[in-house]
Amino acid sequence: MLPIVLAVILIYFLDKGENPVVPSLGKFMVALVAIIPLAYCIGMAITSIAAQSSFLMGAVLNATFGSVVEIILYVSAMVKGKENGTEQCYVELVKSALTGTLLATMLLIPGICMVIGGLKHTEQKFNSRTAGVSSALLFVSVAGAFAPTLFSMSYPPAVASNVTCMDCVPVGGNGTGNRFLCFDCNTNGTNKPTDQQIDSTSYMKPLSVVCAVLLPLAYIVGLLFSLKTHKHIHMIAEPDVKSSKSAQHSYSAEWSRLKGFIFLLIASIAMSLIAEVIAGNIQPVLRDFGISESFVGVTLLALVPDIPEIVNGIQFALQNNIALSIEVGSSIAVQVCLLQIPVLVFVELIHPVGFVLVFNNISLWSVLLSTLLMNYTYMDGKSDYFQGTALCIVYMIAIAMFYFIPTAARRC
Repeated sequence: MLPIVLAVILIYFLDKGENPVVPSLGKFMVALVAIIPLAYCIGMAITSIAAQSSFLMGAVLNATFGSVVEIILYVSAMVKGKENGTEQCYVELVKSALTGTLLATMLLIPGICMVIGGLKHTEQKFNSRTAGVSSALLFVSVAGAFAPTLFSMSYPPAVASNVTCMDCVPVGGNGTGNRFLCFDCNTNGTNKPTDQQIDSTSYMKPLSVVCAVLLPLAYIVGLLFSLKTHKHIHMIAEPDVKSSKSAQHSYSAEWSRLKGFIFLLIASIAMSLIAEVIAGNIQPVLRDFGISESFVGVTLLALVPDIPEIVNGIQFALQNNIALSIEVGSSIAVQVCLLQIPVLVFVELIHPVGFVLVFNNISLWSVLLSTLLMNYTYMDGKSDYFQGTALCIVYMIAIAMFYFIPTAARRC
């Protein structure tokens, strides 16, 4: 698939101007496919370097480059939106992609692995203590990432006076209610907040920064606990998989350290160019096909970078190592909350692109319920195809909600 990467880079440099040879849809889809081999190369490079380095070096590499594909893609999209004057469209796209990654890693990846592994091995067992550690860290991650959203719901901004809006659409049950969704609103003043109505706007950015500082600390503590001080927890095996060679997993160095660094550098540069192609062509695709930016973000932008991890998880499940399949999903979800979101908050401080760490209600409640369902599923330390099917069905229901978001609520 590497020739696809070269093709996208050539498109980026050669196919510019008012009359491009390749249409926007073609550029967008080819660029998405090109993410897959780059994500694989970056993951392989990180694994190889970490296997030949100290614990601290491996942790730093994992924290720095573990989410480099998504971070480059999200930052490029928001910068492009700022340049085009459509920052709200691209910010909503990024937030939906973050939500989609969390839903996929908590529901879809473990669900598919449980179904495939359960059909082959009937019932699979895993270390519930290890899953409990990952679940606890995930609870902390989700709580910190969505704390500003809960705060904004508790203390909404003060109601503005003398508001003039260019476009308002009724959102009542039968279209005749007194609730409206409005766009392009301007105000000449703001009512003074009362005791019951506190203007929380000025508190949102400091709160987001505090969460962005604390969340990486939780990631570091989790690494120290799992890989250093309490690594014996991960060596506890269940009776039916103790003697299985496939259950004994350790990172190995497929490449030399120098080769790993070279591939990591080249893949990161190529990813930045491909992200430019995706960001520059996604809005025409949304406009021409009438697709919601939330649906595209929660599906395509969320799933494509994680396809190598999905394939690895399925392979581990087929080898009767469902514990590692579960760990793949949990690790990605933790990195989204503890690394990707803080980076985006700091990017907003350095180069304002309109990113505010406040998600919509669908994202909030779908992630919270998914976290609870995932932890409930992991309680007994066993998995089968029934549990996996339940997780996949809940995932599809959540995706359906994003698909049916009303046209009036879209930003693109």
